[in-house]
Amino acid sequence: MRNFKRVVLFLAVVIAYEMLFSFLLEPVTYQHFLETELKADEAAGVLPDMVVIGNSSVEMAFVPSVLEEGIGDVSCVLNAGTGSQKIWGTYYYLKDLLRQYDIKYVVVGIDYSAFFGENSKNIKKDLLVLDRIHSFDIRVEYIKNHFEKKEYIYLLKSYRYRGGVGSIAENVRKKLDESYREGVDSREGTYYQERGYVHSTERGEFHTGIYDAYEIHVDQASGKVRKYLDKIVELCREEKVELYLVTLPTSFSGIYGSDTYQSAIDYFNDYASARGVPFCDMNLMRNRTEVFPDCMLSDEGHLGYNGAVICSGIYAEVFNRQHAGEDVSDYFYHSVEEMKKDIKGIVVCDLGTKPYGEEGDRIIRAKSIHEENVIPEYEFWIREEGGQWMKLQEYSENAECFLPAQYLESKIEIQVNCRSRGSNAEWEKRKRISKEPET
Repeated sequence: MRNFKRVVLFLAVVIAYEMLFSFLLEPVTYQHFLETELKADEAAGVLPDMVVIGNSSVEMAFVPSVLEEGIGDVSCVLNAGTGSQKIWGTYYYLKDLLRQYDIKYVVVGIDYSAFFGENSKNIKKDLLVLDRIHSFDIRVEYIKNHFEKKEYIYLLKSYRYRGGVGSIAENVRKKLDESYREGVDSREGTYYQERGYVHSTERGEFHTGIYDAYEIHVDQASGKVRKYLDKIVELCREEKVELYLVTLPTSFSGIYGSDTYQSAIDYFNDYASARGVPFCDMNLMRNRTEVFPDCMLSDEGHLGYNGAVICSGIYAEVFNRQHAGEDVSDYFYHSVEEMKKDIKGIVVCDLGTKPYGEEGDRIIRAKSIHEENVIPEYEFWIREEGGQWMKLQEYSENAECFLPAQYLESKIEIQVNCRSRGSNAEWEKRKRISKEPET
């Protein structure tokens, strides 16, 4: 009996230690706000009947209230997106949610870059998903299948966040704030908004450039990735839940320059068709560059709030038609090539600088993506910090402009305006960058 008491006391001390240091070390998480909101919903008799799930592209693209308004027989949408969520994490998280709630519809976000080739393990990202799973047996199954024994120590948040000792005071201040306790994320920029949706701010035209071309290698999809997508399909069939697959908007310029993006679309069209699962790629929306211009992105692969509202509204329309068994091909281009041929005017422009000569001068170089028959013109401006804008070069077809060294002795801003030759517009697209001395 004495030994038993000692064991109980030891466990109590360990649990108390873990709770205390988890509170002190763990930063503010989206999970806290989500669980606070779900508890309040449950107390009000509101339970999720639709789940959208996947990585951060889902987390920042689907606004639950917009989906609820647009989809007729859905009353409560849960956004179960998490950063860098792997497809196996999606499976276990979804399995737990289907046990907790009477879900009618599941929408799984497909990120091509994560699906093809990027299968390296990220213990902290897997733990983000594990932390959200309530069912003990599902947690054990996840740990058993995806964690090595040497990684079990990371299950203790006091160990996982041990490097955050310097942030203890800030963590405690935030967690003792009334808004935190009420489940309101008072942070600015990127923050939790509603039922799992994370709000971010779009970059806007001044800070939108031409992103690197996407390189998709469908032959690099591992058997593990395919296995867990198959398991999701089977799980939804067993639970009599309707499953939908969707790829969410990313940068148009990255798709425009890609020679391999179409292969990923073809892969998933074939996969979904063979299993009778509706699929669509929102990047192929007709009038894509007008509906989802790159300036609506908060970064290369995530929509800002305004873009997320539009995306959610349009997807609700597509979902309703797919649910009704209707053809939705009129919403989408048939291919990347068709989309590229349908762009109008200047779609996006960018600029950078490079050294010129030995006196510290530089050359500003601009570029753009534009309609096939368009000849772009560029106009270059500069201003010192706190000063007035000065035009360096009038509109011309010359995409390069000389930047004298005298302007590089302090922080400056450089702006390029771009328009189609023959246009009287002040600009069609613009890009602005800041440049520090000697950078």
